[in-house]
Amino acid sequence: MYVRVGADVRALRAACRDGYREVRPFSEEGYDACRLLGLIASAADSRGEVTRPRYPTVGVEEAVAFHRERIGTTLSWLDGQA
Repeated sequence: MYVRVGADVRALRAACRDGYREVRPFSEEGYDACRLLGLIASAADSRGEVTRPRYPTVGVEEAVAFHRERIGTTLSWLDGQA
């Protein structure tokens, strides 16, 4: 999902979660693990190639750095929640 610079990201995330819950409820307990797994799964496509974030898309090295940073940030956040 692409959002505009300055968008209210928290409100967009809340709306997405609320919409998802209407279709398929999920436990808040397992949400963090699902979030991390989703980040990891999104880093590569079905052929095992690194997915290219942003538009226009970035090169392989920048894409790898992007995914590593997102996963690292999430791991650090989860570590702080323990």
